[in-house]
Amino acid sequence: MHCLAATMLVLLCCCCLFLATQQQQQQQLQPAAGGNRESPSCIPHERDALLAFKDGVTSDLGGVLSSWRRDGRHDEQDCCRWRGVRCSNRTGHVHELRLGGGGTFQPDLAGQISPSLLALDHLEHLDLSGNDLAGPTGRLPEFLGSLKNLKYLDLSGIPFYGGLPPQLGNLSRLQYLDLSNLYYGGMNSTDLSWLTHIPSIQYLNLNRVNLSTVADWPRVMNMLPSLRALHLSFCSLASANQSLPHLNLTYLEELDASLNSFHHPMVTSWFWNITSLRFLYLNYTSMYGQFPDALGDMTSLQVLDLSYLFDYHDDDKNMRSMTMDLKNLCNLEVLNLECTLLYGDVAELFRNLPRCSPNKLQELDLGSNHLTGMLPRWIGQFMSLVILNFNWNKITGSLPTSVGQFTGLQILDLSFNNLNGHVPYEIGKLSNLTYLDLNTNKLDGTITEEHFASARSLQYIDLSYNALKIEISSDWQPPSTLKYVSFASCQMGPLFPGWLQWNVSITYLDISSAAIADRIPQRFSDAFSNVWFMNISNNQLNGTLPADMGSMSLLELYLSSNKLTGQIPTLPPNIHTLDLSNNFLSGPLPSATRSAKLRQLSLFSNRLTGHIPESFCKYQQLVVLDLSNNFLEGEPPLCLGFVYGLEGARIELWYHSKNCGDKYDEHSFILEGAGIVLWFHSKNCGDRNHLTGVIPKKIGEMRSLQSLDLSRNMLSGEIPASLSNLTFLSYLELSYNDLTGRIPSGVQLDTLYAGYPSMYIGNIGLCGHPLQNNCSSERHAPKQGGLGRTEEGYGIPFFYLGLGCGFVVGIWIAFGVLLFKRNWRIACFRFSDKLYDKVYVLVATWAEQDKHKLISKYEAKAMVGVSTKISQCMHV
Repeated sequence: MHCLAATMLVLLCCCCLFLATQQQQQQQLQPAAGGNRESPSCIPHERDALLAFKDGVTSDLGGVLSSWRRDGRHDEQDCCRWRGVRCSNRTGHVHELRLGGGGTFQPDLAGQISPSLLALDHLEHLDLSGNDLAGPTGRLPEFLGSLKNLKYLDLSGIPFYGGLPPQLGNLSRLQYLDLSNLYYGGMNSTDLSWLTHIPSIQYLNLNRVNLSTVADWPRVMNMLPSLRALHLSFCSLASANQSLPHLNLTYLEELDASLNSFHHPMVTSWFWNITSLRFLYLNYTSMYGQFPDALGDMTSLQVLDLSYLFDYHDDDKNMRSMTMDLKNLCNLEVLNLECTLLYGDVAELFRNLPRCSPNKLQELDLGSNHLTGMLPRWIGQFMSLVILNFNWNKITGSLPTSVGQFTGLQILDLSFNNLNGHVPYEIGKLSNLTYLDLNTNKLDGTITEEHFASARSLQYIDLSYNALKIEISSDWQPPSTLKYVSFASCQMGPLFPGWLQWNVSITYLDISSAAIADRIPQRFSDAFSNVWFMNISNNQLNGTLPADMGSMSLLELYLSSNKLTGQIPTLPPNIHTLDLSNNFLSGPLPSATRSAKLRQLSLFSNRLTGHIPESFCKYQQLVVLDLSNNFLEGEPPLCLGFVYGLEGARIELWYHSKNCGDKYDEHSFILEGAGIVLWFHSKNCGDRNHLTGVIPKKIGEMRSLQSLDLSRNMLSGEIPASLSNLTFLSYLELSYNDLTGRIPSGVQLDTLYAGYPSMYIGNIGLCGHPLQNNCSSERHAPKQGGLGRTEEGYGIPFFYLGLGCGFVVGIWIAFGVLLFKRNWRIACFRFSDKLYDKVYVLVATWAEQDKHKLISKYEAKAMVGVSTKISQCMHV
C-alpha cells in the first residue's frame, strides 16, 4: 500500500514538472505585445529589406504589394502578414516570397529585383515568375547566387536576356529551378557545368533558353542524380545521340526535349534506357527512322508525345511503320503520334497498343498520317478513351458500332478519311461527347434525332462534305448546347432547319449547299444573334434579308448564290467579310457602318443601282471589293484608289458600270501592283475598251506598281515622266493609243523596252529614245512661209483671234439665256451631271487575265490554312 502511494506521488511530481516545462517553452515562443499570438513578428531588418524591394518596383497592377507598409497599426507593420510573405512560425525569419505574376500579357509587377533580398538570410522559396522585373540592364542578377539557403527559385517568364550567370551554381541546396523564358533566344548559355554544383536539384526548366553551343548537355544532366523533371524545349539543342557509358538519371520521371532539331535517327538517342520516365515529350525534334525497340520496355510511361517527327531534308527517312510493340505499357494514358508519317494498317496499330486490364489509355492521337485499312470492330475494348483522333488518314470501311462503348469519350475526330456507310446510332449514347468531326468522308444514310438522343455535352459537330441526309423535325429541341455546327453539302432542305433556332448559343454555322429552298425565318436575327461565322451560300433561299441584321454579332456572312431579293439592310457593326453575290438584290448600296471594319465585300451579279457611296472611303481595312455585273452608275469614289494605305496591303476592286447581258468586256481597265488590284469594266460592251483621256501624271506615286497595261485604247497626251520612278515595274504595255511627245528616260523603262520592244507600237506621235523618231522642233512645228502664214496659206494667229471672239460672244449669249430661263438652267445642270458621270478616272493597267482567274487565285489563298498542315506532314 505504501509502495503504491509512493509510486503515485512520483508520477504526480513528474506530470507537474512536464506541464511546467511545456508552459515555459510556450512563454518563450510568445510574440511581443501586440504581435501575432500564433507566430512571432518579422525581423525588423528583414522588413526593411522587403520595403527596399518594393521601392524597386515601378508598377504594381494587381496591388500585390499594397499591404507592404511601414506605417499603420502594429499588425500592419508585421511583414509576416504581408501578401506573398511567409515566415517561420518558430523564429519569425522570412522563409518564402511567393510573388508570381499574371504572366505574358499583363504582369503584376514591373521594375527590377533589388539586392536588398540578400538580407533575407533564411529565404528558402523565391517565386517572382510572370513579372516584368528585368530592370534597366535586362540581365538575370548575379547576386541571386548568394542566397545560399534557397531551395526553390522560379524566375520563369521574366524577360531577361543575355547569359545565364554561373553564380547560380552556388545555390547548392537548390531543388527547384525554373529559368524558362517568354521568348526564344532571350537568354543563352555556352556552358552548363555550373549545374553540376547543385546535386540536389530535382526540377530544372530551361525552356526557350538558347543552348545551341552546349554540346555536352546530356553529360551535364547525367551528373544530376536527383533530377526528376527536365524541361529543355525550344533550346536549339543540336543533337541527342551522345553516348553515356553509365546512366545516373534513375529518378528522372519527366523529359521534355520538344522543338529541337536533332536531325538524326531516333534509335541513336541516349534517353531510351531511362525506364523511370513517366512523361516523354519529343515532338518537333526532326528525328527520323523507325521507333526503337527499347520503347516497349518503358513500362512507367504515362504520356508519350512523338508528334510531328519529320525531317524536311529527306522524305524517305521520314516514313516509318507502326511496328513498335507497346502492349506492355500498362500505365500509358496519352499517346500522340500525330503527323509522324506512319504508314500501315490501322487495325495492326491497335493490336500493338496496350492490352492491359484495366486499360488506362485515355488519349490516342494519330492524325495526319498514312494509315490505311478499316477500324477494327473490337475498338470498343479501349473503354477509357477520352480523345480519339485519326483525322487526315486513308482509313476506309464503316464506323464500328462499338464506338458506343466509349462512355467517357469527349473528342471523336475521323475527318478527312474514306469512311463509308451509315453513321451508327450508337454515337447518340456518348453522353460525354463534346466534339464530333466526321467531315470529308464518304458517309451516307440519314441522320435523325436518335443520333443525338443522349448527347447532352455535344458542342462541336461537323458532318459536312458527306452524302448524308439530315431529317430532324423543326420542333425537336437538342439535349445539348451546340456552338459549332457544320452540315455543308448535306441534304437538309427544302425547309430551313428550324431546330437549329433552338440553339441560341451557336457561334459558327455552315449549312451551305444543303438544298434549302425556303424563306429566311422571321426570328432569324434573334435565333442566331451570337453567331460570328455564318455560311448559307449555294442554296435556294428566297425573300428579303432581315431588316434587323445590324443587331447581330456577325463577323463573316456568306449568302452567295441564292435567290434573295430586296435591298441590303444595315450591316452588323463589326462585320469584316460579307458575300451576297449572285442573288437578286436591288436598290442602292448600303452606307458604310459606323465601325467601318469591312475587309471583304462581294456583291457581284445582283441588281444594285445608283452610285458607290462616298462613305465607302471609311473602309480603311478593305481588301476585296467586287461590285461587278450590277447596274451601278458613275465611277468609284477617287478615295477607293487609296484605301490600301498601308504598304503591302491587298486591294481588289472589281467594278462594272452597266450590265451588258451575258457578254461583258474582258479587256478591263486594271491597276495591279504589289498585291493591289483595281478592276474597272469599261462603259462599252464591244470587243475592246475605248478609254479616252490622258494617263494620270501622279501614277508614278504608286511605288509598288508591278504591271501596267493600257494598250488598245484611245488614250492621248504624253507619257507621264513619273513612270520612270516605278522601280518595281516589270511589265508595261502602251501600244495602239494616240499618245504623243517624248518618251520619258530612265533605266527601268529601257530595260522594259528591251524585253517588250512592241510596248510603244501604234502611237505615231511618240518620239525619242528608244524609238527612231526624232523629237526635233522642226519635225513637230508646222513650217511657216511668211508672217502669219503657213505653206498652205492660212494665217493661224488670225484664225485663233476670230475663234476666241466667237467663243466669247457665244458664251455670253448662252449665259444670258440660262440666266432668264429657269427650265433651261435645270436641263443644263442635269446634262452636266450626266456628262460628269461619263468621265472615267484613268489610273493604269490592262487585265491580261479575266476576272474569274483572279477570283480563283484569291480563293486558292483561303485554302492555305487548311493545306499547310497536310503539306508539312505529307510533303505534297
